[in-house]
Amino acid sequence: MTLGRDPLNDTSVVMRLFAAGVGSPVGMVLGMAAATLVSWGESPGTAVGWTTALFLGNVLLLGGVGGASVIQRVGLTRLVDRLVAGGHEIVSGQVVARTVPARGVRVVPVYRRAAAPVLGAPPWPRAHLLVTVALSDDGPRRVGVLLPSQPWPWRRGSPLALALHPRLPDVAVLDARVPVDGARRTDADGRWHGRWVGAIDVAGGWRGLLLAAAATAFGLPVVCALVALLAG
Repeated sequence: MTLGRDPLNDTSVVMRLFAAGVGSPVGMVLGMAAATLVSWGESPGTAVGWTTALFLGNVLLLGGVGGASVIQRVGLTRLVDRLVAGGHEIVSGQVVARTVPARGVRVVPVYRRAAAPVLGAPPWPRAHLLVTVALSDDGPRRVGVLLPSQPWPWRRGSPLALALHPRLPDVAVLDARVPVDGARRTDADGRWHGRWVGAIDVAGGWRGLLLAAAATAFGLPVVCALVALLAG
């Protein structure tokens, strides 16, 4: 887990925090039920258990969602900085970039104004951050690119030609030297078959998400039951 260092290929911390927040409302309901059962007829213990469930549940919900949002935003802002700096190195010829086929995944908000360096064309003053899956030498991986707002319409799976930075594995620029038809022809590359890097892949798999949600959903009732017993 890299805590936002690679927000495209490792979102495990963000998604597990979010999953823990999602599981906390279930834990609140079960926690109140557990407090009621263990302190049946003892209103002070029940009230304390309910209060504990509501308090801990809200803290986990707000903490999970808020923490995930902060980590994601910081990671994406740093990524945009790397895309600008690394893109200029590619365009200026400071590094030798290799052009590879890629496919668009989704557009994410750019949290600060950034120009889009483009190989073989002038930079565009306004850009979107496009998450792509590129066929790098190490296999398919998610790569970021600052895509000009116009005239490059895209949809999920749209083929692109990207020049990859040799030292920054998540940085690329659009290679405008490759015509649109040429980029479309790369869509038939046999290496694409069964090689898509999905959201669950970069989140670390379902197991970690389910464990994070279960920790709050079933951990809260245990805590609330113990609090109700002690208060009773």
